[in-house]
Amino acid sequence: PVIISGFGALQNGDELVKLAEKITAPIGTTFRGKGVINEDHELYAGSHGGIGSTSASSLVQNADLLIVIGSSFSDMTQIPEIRMIQIDIDPMMIAKNYPVEVGLWGNCSEIIPALTAFVSKNVNIEYLAEIKRLKKDWIDLLEKESDSSKKPIRPQYIIKVLNEKLSEDAVISLDIGENSWWFGRNFFMKKNQKMVMSGYLASMGAGLPGALAAQLIFPEKQVICITGDGGFSMVMGDFQTAVKYKLPVKVFLFNNKQLGMIMQEQKVEGY
Repeated sequence: PVIISGFGALQNGDELVKLAEKITAPIGTTFRGKGVINEDHELYAGSHGGIGSTSASSLVQNADLLIVIGSSFSDMTQIPEIRMIQIDIDPMMIAKNYPVEVGLWGNCSEIIPALTAFVSKNVNIEYLAEIKRLKKDWIDLLEKESDSSKKPIRPQYIIKVLNEKLSEDAVISLDIGENSWWFGRNFFMKKNQKMVMSGYLASMGAGLPGALAAQLIFPEKQVICITGDGGFSMVMGDFQTAVKYKLPVKVFLFNNKQLGMIMQEQKVEGY
């Protein structure tokens, strides 16, 4: 089994871990589900989908059962058609893309503990070893990519430094573009950190206003904006607002002098 945790389960990380430990299941997340548990947890396999990890992808492809909780099944998450238990508070989401083995309709804060109490304990030592090996391979790949000697400076290295330096309860506001891809793929969130994003709405320029709002709501917390030159240039006037109200947001601008995500998508389409 593999658990895929979406945005709808963000408040239920502790319950999710209890279920995963009882049945020996790795936990993968959607992009919007990042941070549901500490991502250095031994059962965390990474995000799944377009910005996902090799470990999550391999485990999902070889699973004989997916337990999908609070996911919108966006194209970006790329959840395959495998035997599935799906939990969602919205009945219209259950079996949205294809039939499911079991659909459980309700609040996952009630359903996950009930399911945990219902299932039998199953400790699979071999599976635990496979999860550990696949995750190590993934982390080794990220380490190799984040070479600080490369010129120009690589986004993977910037994300690695942010991973080490951001406070454990930081609020991170993402813009749309390659910058968010690098964050989703390479950043290991802690469950006390919060991620602000526009979902999958392609709303360029959302990063800085999201950070300003977060700093107003959480004045005592470290607030980070991760943006690109394309998104930032659309809203750079908002920087005046940060100065006027003395909002100490930290802005990390990934400047590749192009609309990088658009360029990649056009390459994929053969333009």
